[in-house]
Amino acid sequence: MPLRALALGLALTWPASAQAFAACALVKVVDLPVTMHGLRPTIQVAINGTPEPLAVNSGAFISTLRPKTASDLKLPHLRNERFRGVGGIEYRSELTTVDTLTLSGQVLRDVQFLITPGGGVGDIGQNLLGRADVEYDFAGGAVRLFKSDGCPGSNMAYWVKGQDYSVLTINWMNERNPHTNADAAVNGAPVSVTFSSAVGMSSLSLGAARRIGLKIDGPGARYAGLIRGNGPESVKTWIVPVQSFKIGQEEIRNTELRVIDEAGPGLDADMILGADFFLSHRIYVANSQHKLYFTYNGGPVFRLDDPVEAKP
Repeated sequence: MPLRALALGLALTWPASAQAFAACALVKVVDLPVTMHGLRPTIQVAINGTPEPLAVNSGAFISTLRPKTASDLKLPHLRNERFRGVGGIEYRSELTTVDTLTLSGQVLRDVQFLITPGGGVGDIGQNLLGRADVEYDFAGGAVRLFKSDGCPGSNMAYWVKGQDYSVLTINWMNERNPHTNADAAVNGAPVSVTFSSAVGMSSLSLGAARRIGLKIDGPGARYAGLIRGNGPESVKTWIVPVQSFKIGQEEIRNTELRVIDEAGPGLDADMILGADFFLSHRIYVANSQHKLYFTYNGGPVFRLDDPVEAKP
């Protein structure tokens, strides 16, 4: 059931005095309270009437459940799918359908989930988030879904009042690659980025780092522990200094980035922008426009202080 078919809530209309916005109206479809567990954004849902906490995962093309969750809920296993995760590990997943998924009082029926390995209970992915415009306001404790009307050329950062904001073109998404991807630059070199809110700390792939000329054993670089992907393998990470990171109209100078040693096609972009980036920004993904708007909240853009260690 498309999210646009949900009962509509509060209507938000741009000020009539703003000519560019005069014909643009946003209708809030649903407002989902978000709780941060460390760097893991979580919303409370009900699956077939059973309360469950699911992570908000903008980087997942479909919503997922862990095998134990599916077993506890006695969900049917419909068919096998094959995927490749971080670390290049191939794994098999089973597709299931839940009769009802309740999001902040709104009920969706016959929602598909993949049963996949990983932490937590499961994730809400792009098969739900990508069906509307979506605002990620983790610092404000919410994810909001909107239906837009008459807004093809409007600024969708509706909260901006004289504040600087950035706008990006979302690289084309399709059913096989429904990710929120865009372009950025590291030390002036172009890199592709993907917005993945369930990944705690942002990271640059080792291949992209080498292409740019960053050295994991160079001056100021240091080893930063292991991170676990979807499979049983773990991959190494490092912290490296960079002269600049630029995305949209925002540029950070003399900073550091985490580099991840991915093995195989586990990443679909040069860089993952994770929950640390989401927490330090307010983000509106205008799927209706294929654009992304964001403003800076303050605080560190990238969390680099604590080493990332793989957990058993």
